[in-house]
Amino acid sequence: MTTASEESILVLYGTQTGNAQDVAERVGREAHRRSFSTTIKPMRDLNTDELMSVRRAVFIISTAGQALGAKPLLPKGLG
Repeated sequence: MTTASEESILVLYGTQTGNAQDVAERVGREAHRRSFSTTIKPMRDLNTDELMSVRRAVFIISTAGQALGAKPLLPKGLG
């Protein structure tokens, strides 16, 4: 059986205003408090190979207004 201290969580966020990053950091702190190894990063920095190699990933994405004129938050090849 695997314990929490041996497990990791990848927390990815997409944000333009910083709100999703704030939430991602809170999620990361809570996971760390529960003894998980945690990596927090913006989705634009995600390597697709990295995503395929993780067992647990949390995606946090926020929009502003009606998301009109929103810029892409995903790396090329994922969207």
